[in-house]
Formats: sequence, C-alpha cells, structure tokens
Amino acid sequence: PTNNTSSKSNKIAPTDTHPYPRGSTIEVIWIDQPAKKKRYNPNLFSFSSSSEDETDSPSNNNNNNKARGLSSNRLCDIIDRAPVVPSTDPPQWQYYVHYCDFNRRMDEWIPQNRIISPPSVAAAKVKCAKDEKKRRHEEKKRKRKQQRAEENDE
Repeated sequence: PTNNTSSKSNKIAPTDTHPYPRGSTIEVIWIDQPAKKKRYNPNLFSFSSSSEDETDSPSNNNNNNKARGLSSNRLCDIIDRAPVVPSTDPPQWQYYVHYCDFNRRMDEWIPQNRIISPPSVAAAKVKCAKDEKKRRHEEKKRKRKQQRAEENDE
C-alpha cells in the first residue's frame, strides 16, 4: 500500500517554475522609463541586495530614481516569453508583460530578476484586490441607500 499523505506546503506549484505560462499574472517591479526608451536593455536593470549599496539615504535614492526612473510594484499579465540569449544554466527568461492598470502602450519586455511574485502568489493578490473592490462598492451602495431612506423620513 502506498501512502499519499505528502505535505502540499513543501511543493512548488507547477505554474511557479520558469518559464511561467502565457496568460499568468505576476507581480513585477515597474520602472518609469523616459519616453525615448526604445528596447529592452538587460544591463539597465540590476537590483543588488548587498549591504554595501547605500540606497537607503534620501539623497542617493533621488539620484537613483533620476537615473532609472521611478519604480513601484505592479501586477501584470504575461503575454509572451523568450529565453535570454546566450542561454545560461539554469536558463534565464524574459517576459513580455501587460500591466493590469496601464494602457497597452506601456507593455514591455522584462528580465526575470524584476519578478517579485510568482503566478500563484500574484493570483491570490488579484483575488484579494477584486474582493476589496467589491466590498467597497457594496459599502458605498449601502450608504447611498441609507441616505435615501433618511431623506424620505424627513
């Protein structure tokens, strides 16, 4: 008899391994680039987490933002994907993404190192955001109904 009671918490979802499937939602670091940006440059984006990096000081932070644009975390859908050439071991991927809250003209190729959350985590964030939006809508609707009832009572 085989025991199939393995822990699911230790397993990685199949959608969370590179390359991520087209149509998946991921969370990435969005960087506002100058309007003249023409193509993806893999050397432009490097996010080091070394302790020698002095990006915590406000003056240094402003200089970095001017050099590479302002950045924020954004949810986006994967439209296409391609391996980075020359290939490495393990292979690196780049993804053509559409930012959920931006116009299509903001779609861009991003390197793998700008991805913050894999599809399983990002999908949960999307669901949470939709639920919150629905809750706020219902709350506004309830308040309007309550105001109308108070106006009718007067």
